[in-house]
Amino acid sequence: MARPHYVVCLKCGKTFDANKGGYYNAVKQRYICSKCGKAHNKAAKAANKEQAASEREQRTGMRQRVGAMIAKIAVGCLFLVVSFGMNNAGEVCVGLILAAALIAWGLVPYFLAKKKQEEQRRKEARRKKVCPYCGATTRGNVCEYCGSDLDKAD
Repeated sequence: MARPHYVVCLKCGKTFDANKGGYYNAVKQRYICSKCGKAHNKAAKAANKEQAASEREQRTGMRQRVGAMIAKIAVGCLFLVVSFGMNNAGEVCVGLILAAALIAWGLVPYFLAKKKQEEQRRKEARRKKVCPYCGATTRGNVCEYCGSDLDKAD
């Protein structure tokens, strides 16, 4: 049987036996109790999810995952199909409204992201550029003065 190794938690200051649980922080060379360690891991996972969503937003323009978008659209289509089999007109209307809402919930972020990307592309095209061939300051993809293609020059 191991002798108890009592240490103090880095976060809360609670004394606990390191042999019975807890986490060791090798950088600070200190221990963290199980309760604080679980809270720290939970916060770290939330931060990782937020970072992944931010990276996905940078790459695709949407915070939602593609799988979530497809699932929302699929459930909306299911509501659409099932709503026509209802007996009452009110039930059909509610089914159609729910179907439209779910499909919109999946598609609107996609179209907003596409619109934002197109707007950024247009803004980039309107930005002033310096022609590498003649040195003139111009806008667009073709130099106004010498006619060279500015996109191929980059």
